Amino acid sequence: MQWNRMKLRRRLRTLQGAWDRGGLVGVAARVAAWRVVPKWLAFVHDVDLLMLGELNARALRPQPHYEFALADRSVLEELVACTDTPASVERRRAALARMFDFGASCVTMRDAGRIVAYVCAFTGTYHLTYDDYGPRTLAIELDPNAVYLGNCFIRPEYRLRGLFPQLLAACIALRPAGSRVFGHIDVGNDHSFSSHLRLGFTPLLTITCLSLGSARIFFQRPFGATRGTLIDERSPVHLIEKDGGFALGSVRAPARRT
Repeated sequence: MQWNRMKLRRRLRTLQGAWDRGGLVGVAARVAAWRVVPKWLAFVHDVDLLMLGELNARALRPQPHYEFALADRSVLEELVACTDTPASVERRRAALARMFDFGASCVTMRDAGRIVAYVCAFTGTYHLTYDDYGPRTLAIELDPNAVYLGNCFIRPEYRLRGLFPQLLAACIALRPAGSRVFGHIDVGNDHSFSSHLRLGFTPLLTITCLSLGSARIFFQRPFGATRGTLIDERSPVHLIEKDGGFALGSVRAPARRT
């Protein structure tokens, strides 16, 4: 009984923190993470969208024995083998194939000939997906000088070795000078969030996917804010500069002069 009371107090403190950070949506996301209801019935998940300012060169540790390469669909099976997640092999293969369908550039890192890490760069449109490109996917239109990093994976035994900064630098080297680099992190992944800050990223927005049964909607709020707004998907959703920051919204054509 005492253990149950302690657990209840911990969860209440967690909910209080979620309320302070994200309001009602933050509380809903935390409750959903506890899996008290099945995902197909109710799903809430937050990600933080970030932008790279200037890459912190001091965070780059030399990795002389790794080989970097720009990969294509011919290494799909190697990428599937590298992506050690609970998802089935078929689901991993389908998600990675869609990545190439969307025109991603994939940078791989090899150790002794084996792919041990990779990251993908998207231009034109990025599909922010919460379910491997299923219904919980938001298409985000990017400016011509923008690149969005996603689908990054590092084998568990190679983590905490400074590989991600090297992958990031390799991706940036493939882009024209002055390109703006974006990415996102699952809210609650504190280690990755801190690592991105050290590299020079700045958090811009928190994007929430909420689904009840077959219905789903997306919200956005400035990073650190508790109030969000609905993302209108009736027209293409663009990542735009607005009021000194960034937001997801439609780009309206200028009115014609008469």
